[in-house]
Amino acid sequence: MDTKPRRVATIAGGAEVDHAIATLVLAFVADPIARWMYDDPHQYLLHIPRLFRALGASSFEAGAAQRTGDGLGVALWLPPGAHGEDERLEAVIAESIVRERQSEVAAIFERTEHYRPLEPHWYLSLIGVEALHRNNGCGAALLQHRLRQCDRERLPAYLWSSNPLNTTLYKRHGFQMAGVIKVGSSPSIFPMLRSARLKFGAHEGGRSRLRILALKADEYGNRKSALSVREKDPPTVIRNPNTRIKNMTHRGFSHIGLSTLDLDKTREFYEGVLGFKPVVADTIRIKEGGHLRHLFFDVGRDQLIAFLEPNGVPDVPAQYDAGINRGLGVPAGFYHFAFEAGSPAALAEKRDELRAKGVEVTDIVDHQWAQSIYFKDPNGLSLEYCCVVGNPPEGDEMMHGAFTVRRAALELGDALNADVATAKSARGKR
Repeated sequence: MDTKPRRVATIAGGAEVDHAIATLVLAFVADPIARWMYDDPHQYLLHIPRLFRALGASSFEAGAAQRTGDGLGVALWLPPGAHGEDERLEAVIAESIVRERQSEVAAIFERTEHYRPLEPHWYLSLIGVEALHRNNGCGAALLQHRLRQCDRERLPAYLWSSNPLNTTLYKRHGFQMAGVIKVGSSPSIFPMLRSARLKFGAHEGGRSRLRILALKADEYGNRKSALSVREKDPPTVIRNPNTRIKNMTHRGFSHIGLSTLDLDKTREFYEGVLGFKPVVADTIRIKEGGHLRHLFFDVGRDQLIAFLEPNGVPDVPAQYDAGINRGLGVPAGFYHFAFEAGSPAALAEKRDELRAKGVEVTDIVDHQWAQSIYFKDPNGLSLEYCCVVGNPPEGDEMMHGAFTVRRAALELGDALNADVATAKSARGKR
């Protein structure tokens, strides 16, 4: 194995772009998705260069495409704020993919976008190493070069792997599996996210000793933010001595299940007001009598929220508190559900949009490390839109922080905003 450090260079125009496309064609010759799209060898060699040029056009134009010094490895990145040329990609799909598979291919590319973070990030749209020169450090060099920039800029990174054999390499460089995409007859695709490296603690040798804890895994998740704590001893893993098991992995929520007494009104709110798309609806008939209406909404990145409406089911009361808190006799803030806003600007837009639609919404509450707005759905459920805006507390303050609010603030109304602002001011004077 060649272990010499590899130089990484930006791909210039003209001949270097042609060489990069040729490298990618050789790199993906046995790729599951590429060969599912073009299973005939002639069709693959004829059309895959056009597909790669469409996928990489924005990367080349932005000066974000890179190669190893010898040209054996290529990485096409999209910088923060950049997007691919969808129309060009759609044209290639329409002209080169067999008709019965076009909708599945288009759906795959569309679904990979669901996992991209809302906040600024680097997007690795393609990376490949010429087949005869794999396992020589080309891919690692290309990843490390850009990820060092991500760390300097404190930005997350996103990619999707079309080959499960490559996910180990990405995991070694800090990426985590965010979900699995499979459409119709397609092989599986694996979207992966790498959290922004937020600088909190001491540095040693210029490298931060941090462990990143993901706030959202999304599947979708996310559009993913991160909290960080100082790295200490590795976590204790409890194992069953009689079995051989792998450590549990975490991929965020599949769905949250709730209840409603009026599914139609609930749908009007979540679809018509919040804009969440209904994705699954069914009726569950109960053998002893009655039935349940069941509806799932996609709240982003294919994370779902589901509502059950009971109708005449034995031993289920006709009336109960679907808002949870009132029935338990606790304040509105005890049980609540928070949706990702993405940024302070988007949070303010969401507040104004909800108010324009007649929803009673609090002003933006500044928690220092996050900002939020609070409101309720027709069931009385406490809801929130939130975005992470800064560094959460660290060290002792993280575990032992304390501040004072009035009892009324627990109802997530105007008193909360005032009391949090007062507490924030008091902390700043310490």
